[in-house]
Amino acid sequence: MAAASDGAGGAGGDLLKGLGYVTVDRQAAATVEAALSEWAGEQSHDLSGTSRTHPLPAVAVPAAYVAVQEYGQRLTYALDGFDLQAEAESRERLWNWTAGWVLEVASYVPFKPVGLVADVLGAYGPVLFDMDGTYEQGPDRGLRFGADVAGAEALATVPPSLAARAEAVQGQSEASYRRTAALLGDPAAPTSPEKDWVGPALDLLTGGMADMAADELRERAGHEAAHGPFGGLRPGRR
Repeated sequence: MAAASDGAGGAGGDLLKGLGYVTVDRQAAATVEAALSEWAGEQSHDLSGTSRTHPLPAVAVPAAYVAVQEYGQRLTYALDGFDLQAEAESRERLWNWTAGWVLEVASYVPFKPVGLVADVLGAYGPVLFDMDGTYEQGPDRGLRFGADVAGAEALATVPPSLAARAEAVQGQSEASYRRTAALLGDPAAPTSPEKDWVGPALDLLTGGMADMAADELRERAGHEAAHGPFGGLRPGRR
């Protein structure tokens, strides 16, 4: 965390990401925080020669830990989103290989009403039964650990000897937090596709219904070719 807080995190970022996931368990997070507080209390509190770029370790490390906890909360939400995505894709595959396949075959039945019903169910069934690969993830209600939290905690834990330099302590803390957060990145949850109510209708209009209309026109053309346009009105014809 000391390396991350001054911008020299390197490969240690992966370790911090793992620690962030551990801190989602708030009892584990409290245990780590207590150990860090004890460690920070034993470090030098002399701000001479330190700055936002080269912060005092006793200030920078606890601030980095705040950023680690923030990452853990956002990571949990992102992982929940990937779980929802996987479940939605599984439901979509189940439809495609069961009801979707049966309806696709039924759409070729010569009896036109059966084919039309199969087309309609095949188009809108996945949407209506939530098997179209879409899903809903609620808002991220996890805990929030911003740079302001790191600054406030630094001010609350510094010894009285640093009270006169509170602004410097807060500045170093927030800068350390931001460098650590930049190293960790921002885990993003996947985005669900939008439910498509228009596409199936267009498919029906350009697919099954259009084919039925074309078949009807062909039958009429064949009838007129055989009997003429007024064949049904001639004497002796039915």
